[in-house]
Amino acid sequence: MKKGCLICDTFAGEGIYEDGTKGSPIIILESAINYIEQELPYHLPIILTFVEEDKLKYTKLKNILEEMLEQKIIDEEFCEIKKYNNLVILLSNSNHKDFLEDVMKDNDTLMPSLIFVDPFGFKGLNFDGIATFLNKYQSSEFIINFMYEEFNRFKKLENIGETLNNFFGSNVEEIVKEVKDLTVKDRRNKIIEEYKNNYKNRNIRYTLDFDIQKDNSNAYKMVMVFLSNNINGFNVMKDVMLKLSENISFEYKTHERKTPTLFSFIANDIIISQFKEDLYENFKGMAVKRYEVEEFTKMHNYILVDKTVTILKALGEDNKLYLLKKDGKIKISPKQFSHENLIVFKGD
Repeated sequence: MKKGCLICDTFAGEGIYEDGTKGSPIIILESAINYIEQELPYHLPIILTFVEEDKLKYTKLKNILEEMLEQKIIDEEFCEIKKYNNLVILLSNSNHKDFLEDVMKDNDTLMPSLIFVDPFGFKGLNFDGIATFLNKYQSSEFIINFMYEEFNRFKKLENIGETLNNFFGSNVEEIVKEVKDLTVKDRRNKIIEEYKNNYKNRNIRYTLDFDIQKDNSNAYKMVMVFLSNNINGFNVMKDVMLKLSENISFEYKTHERKTPTLFSFIANDIIISQFKEDLYENFKGMAVKRYEVEEFTKMHNYILVDKTVTILKALGEDNKLYLLKKDGKIKISPKQFSHENLIVFKGD
């Protein structure tokens, strides 16, 4: 299938846990159904792929999905769901590594794809496989549950082993030694930045991270890492995370009964103030169109492109830019920035 969007969970689990908590496949499926039931005039197929290696968990998941969808699902085949228009399910009793390799072997191109990676350990998580996949399919995106709490336990060990190195993309022993005496926050930042930089060194252009902390403490339990070469997907993810961050009651259900709180980005006013100076330094002494400033804004980890005018207004108020209108007139401290006019950033 060439058209549509693919959402893939490569560590799908059993679907519903013993305490009744819904797992990621059920949450993903219900979200897809809610979208379909909006009865939009037209939408491309939504293809949900659930990969689970453990046979018992796979069978339980399959039974739950068949009951929800009221039809049989054939293993390893794209099954069109009769109850919901343009919903397709693929179930695979495989593993994360083999599944990615099979996709790359069988497909020269791929529809826009989001791969969710929420493992129970580090085994089978291959850094090279994910980086290769992202570079081959430029419209693909990964959200990886970086199990920071489990990773952090290794900081006291002398020998880490290849499993963790294969996940991290570099020698974990070296980074563990570097962070040994750092504070909790600095250690977290160093480890996650190193992990993201390993992907950037493999030509993955856009990365984000957001934290899941234990209860109301400052202890980091997990860090969700977003990876993509797709600028549109990157900006959508920024938008989603900023909206979630504004809702302090948002919670992320884990495999455990505890419900850690999701913490994400720094407050808007702080990051806008910081980014304002970065933007000015980048364009200082130049005359540019608004779209050029917006392209620069898109690259920022947190700032949304729709904040561009707000930032330009602030720079105008600081007397760091003016507007050169199409008719040659100059506008000091402009409030509007139409696309046909030039934005002139003052030099030193």
